[in-house]
Amino acid sequence: MTAAIFSLRHRKLPEFFQENRQTFLFLGLFGVGILIGSILIHSGNPDVLEALRLTTRNLLEYSPAKGFGELFCDAFFHSFLMLFAVFFLGLSAIGLPVILFIPVFRGLGVGASLGFLYLEYGLEGAAYSLFVLLIPTVISVYILVLSCKESAALSFHLFSCFFPEQKSGSLLSELTFLSKRYLFFVAITALSSLLESLLQLTAGQLFS
Repeated sequence: MTAAIFSLRHRKLPEFFQENRQTFLFLGLFGVGILIGSILIHSGNPDVLEALRLTTRNLLEYSPAKGFGELFCDAFFHSFLMLFAVFFLGLSAIGLPVILFIPVFRGLGVGASLGFLYLEYGLEGAAYSLFVLLIPTVISVYILVLSCKESAALSFHLFSCFFPEQKSGSLLSELTFLSKRYLFFVAITALSSLLESLLQLTAGQLFS
């Protein structure tokens, strides 16, 4: 998609969206999740607010006491766990419906967390979101969208194998390609977690 963005000016806009329709689909589902998360925050549900209050307190108050290694492991584990789930859902012929839900779930968490930070801490919470969370979240969400796209394609391929009249390519080659892509996704996720950990250490004292 990145290469397509740079060449967008040389092509028609409908063609650009057509070529990247799956990526935009998963980004749209992520946006739906953000909307749901924001609505949950503004609904004022006490159970939801209390759960987010505990999570936010851990993020803002306890992060400065943690070492870099612990912060990195926390950030990487949560992102890797979601990638791991999407990868194995792609190995299932019926995994596609669940894969479609993953960006919604991720968006719900992001929308609820960012909304609560602003609701609870005002401009200080918004500043923390922009300085610490924005860039790592953008990177991790984009990687998640790409992984969902790849796994959805493999899951659909496996499902189509139940219909012999449908022509399909080599399953082994597609699985090999997916595995290589996921190694790249994990590497980028590690870099994103590294950045998030450094930003948390830098900003921890300011927001504690």
